Amino acid sequence: MNYPAAASEPAAATKSRMAPLAVKSPESKPMAWLVRKAGLDLPTTPWRRYGIAITAVVLALLARYLLDPYMGGRGSYGFFLIATAFVAWRCGTMPALSTVALGALLGTYFFEDPRANLLLEGPAMVALCVSLAIGTLTAVFCGSLRHTAEENARLYQEAREADARKDEFLAMLAHELRNPLTPLKNVMYLLDAVGPHEKQVEELHRMMDGQVEHLTRLVDDLLDVSRITHGKIDLKFELIDVGRVVEEALNTLRPGIDERGHDLRIALPTSKVYVRADRVRLTQILLNLLNNAVKYTPPAGRIWLTVEAEGKDLAFRIRDTGIGLLPEEAARIFNLFEQAGHSPEQTKGGLGIGLTLVKRLVEMHHGSVSVQSAGRGLGSEFIVRLPSAAGPAELPKPPSTGLTAPPRTVAPTKLKVVVVEDVAATAKSMATILNLWQHETKVCGDGFSALETIRVFRPDVVLADIGLPQMSGYQLAQEIRRLPGMSDVVLIAISGYGQPADHERSQAAGFSRHLVKPINPSELEEILDDLKPAFAKAGGRNA
Repeated sequence: MNYPAAASEPAAATKSRMAPLAVKSPESKPMAWLVRKAGLDLPTTPWRRYGIAITAVVLALLARYLLDPYMGGRGSYGFFLIATAFVAWRCGTMPALSTVALGALLGTYFFEDPRANLLLEGPAMVALCVSLAIGTLTAVFCGSLRHTAEENARLYQEAREADARKDEFLAMLAHELRNPLTPLKNVMYLLDAVGPHEKQVEELHRMMDGQVEHLTRLVDDLLDVSRITHGKIDLKFELIDVGRVVEEALNTLRPGIDERGHDLRIALPTSKVYVRADRVRLTQILLNLLNNAVKYTPPAGRIWLTVEAEGKDLAFRIRDTGIGLLPEEAARIFNLFEQAGHSPEQTKGGLGIGLTLVKRLVEMHHGSVSVQSAGRGLGSEFIVRLPSAAGPAELPKPPSTGLTAPPRTVAPTKLKVVVVEDVAATAKSMATILNLWQHETKVCGDGFSALETIRVFRPDVVLADIGLPQMSGYQLAQEIRRLPGMSDVVLIAISGYGQPADHERSQAAGFSRHLVKPINPSELEEILDDLKPAFAKAGGRNA
């Protein structure tokens, strides 16, 4: 399966325990200000809160006193009301009410005529009562606003933590699911490689292979939808021959199509057509849509895949004679976790995220996707439209020399390989495959025993898991590079973590390659075959 693997960074010390999260401050400036001011750094003791209230009253008194020559007997309580609003927001309702009372007392004594007198009559008494009413309402309102803002800030922070923990959980889930997938993949490769089988064994092998591929797709889709939602996927756009992408997708799905006896009909343009897209993601789009058609079309049904030009766009149409969609289902079929039909006989498995991935990926390619169906039992048609692109310029063919290139040959050199893996089934199956390829193999279950083995065995290649106990794969790689004579050993990381950051981190630690579980044994064989000529020329590490 050509689906890209995706996972978050591994936990540093253990594969089964998630490290505490350090929640970053909010990105938006208003929310950052809200979190900073609304409760997360407020005075925590009563002495501090009432001290701030008294300080605010004193500053208001000083400001009003300095402006008294210009204001006279007007605005005796204005500055104290401003102080009340500040204290209510900063310290809460009760300190703000204290500010109202103290401000009314000081304003009356110092600034109401007659001065230095607390006995008021007529308009002055009315002004005092209005000031007290406004101050009380300000204290209650601003205090309530501060409490609401503080609660919103707390909820925002909790939501961020929950979202971060969800992403880390998905990464850990993917890692733990990929661990059992790896030995299964290896065993199926070995069953295929050891020779002819009885028909029943071959059938069981195909069933196992299909289930492993299905589980791998579920894991990748589960992580992809999280990464795409958070904008963490980078597309690598290139000029792509649509016919070749269609062929790759069909090769992957052909066993399932044949098993259900579907009649698949392909219609492509007579000449080559191109799009500028990410090859892996475009293949994923077609795979998800075709896989849906295979799942929801009864055995011996028909599926059509048509590619045709529509103006400046290229349209991919996947039509089937499957269970179809009701109008309300078609309207929400691209929503997350949505599936056609809700009864057991209509729901065909899966997580309900494949079409959500399709929609997001198509939109990231500046295209659109839609669905149409005449109703239940009448089939469906999904249409993906992407901007078409001009094909590459034709290059002149070099003159023929009458000679043909020799076929690629693989040097028969036997490599010395150390497998470092704490999951016994994975390590044993990997070693069996390497022995099948005639390599000399040693297996270690942790980093410390691996270092001792490497000192003595002096391998050409080390295949190491990242999430090892006691010593991580990153630390192991650094320690291996420090061993005498081991600076040029080929280190290959084999891990359940596959985000770009994981690849960069393994490269920084000293790994030459980073393969994501469950690895394709054929891919590993090709990598090792490419290393053989160099070791054959050098005569081996111990020459």
